[in-house]
Amino acid sequence: MFEEEFDDSTHIADYLDAETGPNSNKDLEISSVKKLIAQYKQNLKLLLNIENKTPPTLLEKFNSRINAIKGKVSIEEVAETRLLKISVKDIDPEQASLIANTLAQQYIEFNLANRMSASKDTLDWMNNELYSLKKKLEDDEKTFFEFKQREKVFSIAGKQKYGGPETV
Repeated sequence: MFEEEFDDSTHIADYLDAETGPNSNKDLEISSVKKLIAQYKQNLKLLLNIENKTPPTLLEKFNSRINAIKGKVSIEEVAETRLLKISVKDIDPEQASLIANTLAQQYIEFNLANRMSASKDTLDWMNNELYSLKKKLEDDEKTFFEFKQREKVFSIAGKQKYGGPETV
């Protein structure tokens, strides 16, 4: 009878409400039956809410896993060194080892990349400074050569020419 008349659980709850409504047999209405039906309706509503809940997104799953791993890991600096102590607590020792080794490897790569970046920045700065100083020296040599030409000053070593940037 339920299956023919009702498509889902919400209709079942409505049917049960109708069975205990004004058209029902007054002799059968007992407060405990009403409480049971009310509880059943509440359970059906909860069940429907659980079934209609959307599954977690990929980002939510990812964040959940990250938080689970964070809870297993502790990292401490070793005093007066550049070392870190990585500890992982897990019921599976192989999993704990894999997590600790992966973190250590990622830290090494991160540290190396930072050092390389700092070295590259320093090298770029030094090259810019070298170019700037070389340009300033050439300009000063040209000014000095022009001064000597204008004032008719000769060097003790003999002839001296200004040959441009190639002559240093």
